[in-house]
Amino acid sequence: MGVEITIFIADDDQDDRYFLIQALSALNDQLKYIEVPDGTVLIRELKSKEHWDQTLVIVDMNMPRLNGLDTVKQIRLDDKLDNIPILMMSTSSDEWLVGKARNAGITKFSIKPSTFEDFLDLAKQICSEFDIPINKK
Repeated sequence: MGVEITIFIADDDQDDRYFLIQALSALNDQLKYIEVPDGTVLIRELKSKEHWDQTLVIVDMNMPRLNGLDTVKQIRLDDKLDNIPILMMSTSSDEWLVGKARNAGITKFSIKPSTFEDFLDLAKQICSEFDIPINKK
């Protein structure tokens, strides 16, 4: 077995977390997922991890307690977490918000899917963009 890839999914919408995990699992059944409802819990979970070389963070822009933008800023301020790739999702494609997210340090931005087919398309993009092997057809 290869190196374990851990994907942290920070989204207050449990259904969106579920569909994203299902879509990614349809392509690779060896990924590890850590689901969290907001940025505060995400940062705590990231800081408790010892190795981040095979880690991806997927964060929703709009969450309670600590929103996606502030979460990304805090991650980028931590030298141990600074190199983790971050995909931000949002239902909004407002260029001003996307620009703020890029300035905060995201690696990639995506519109949040609304159908399972869209989640599958996003999962394929994630695997391609972040070098996650596809081991299922």
